[in-house]
Amino acid sequence: MERVVLTGSDLTLAEVVAVARRRSRVELAPAAIEQMARARDVAEQQIAGGASAYGVTTGVGSRKSFAADAPGHDRLLVRHHVTAQGSPAAHAIVRATALRLANAFASGTTVVRPALAQLIVDALNADRLPVVRSLGSIGLSDLAQMADLADGILGNFELARG
Repeated sequence: MERVVLTGSDLTLAEVVAVARRRSRVELAPAAIEQMARARDVAEQQIAGGASAYGVTTGVGSRKSFAADAPGHDRLLVRHHVTAQGSPAAHAIVRATALRLANAFASGTTVVRPALAQLIVDALNADRLPVVRSLGSIGLSDLAQMADLADGILGNFELARG
């Protein structure tokens, strides 16, 4: 399998293995890019009209009812959850996780900008992925590990609206 094209809806186990273990190249389907852009536009219009958006104009989890519009709020959300511990996860697991994240974004249901999904695809294709520690915290599922992944991939990427 030379390349895997992410649509957000039909990623197969064989494709995950190809990217995770054999480092097949990854691309975003043009239709997925359009879907992400449309979903983001709708979200931006709603926010501009005064609607709140979970994690964008509000906190998350128990802080979801609090407005959060300070510059850098989105980056702090990631950094405050970088609490994973333990030994590093296998590189193939990190690759598979990044692929699944990019595919979820490609579905257009998370309202992230297409540029964020492309950033993850570029990190996969360059095999430029961070160390992700394997242990999180009871009750937080994989939040700490996903924060490790996000913090390592984001670099100077601007998460803010716009």
